[in-house]
Amino acid sequence: MNWINSNPCWKKIKDAGFGIACSEFGTLQLAKELSIPFTAGKEFNIFNAFTASTLYKAGAYRSTLSSELNLSEIKKYL
Repeated sequence: MNWINSNPCWKKIKDAGFGIACSEFGTLQLAKELSIPFTAGKEFNIFNAFTASTLYKAGAYRSTLSSELNLSEIKKYL
């Protein structure tokens, strides 16, 4: 489906150079199909480097770690 033509909002986002925050795989896939930069939100429950790496390889330019991690766990990713 051609999402750009079906909803002019997506075209405006893409043309303006904005990115979108994805909270589930459907939005992530849409961003990839439209070549819109995206971030992976905390809803992906990123608890480890494998998940962060997988989302990065999928195209996420930024990821938000799970809010359930404590400071010592977060420091592992810095």
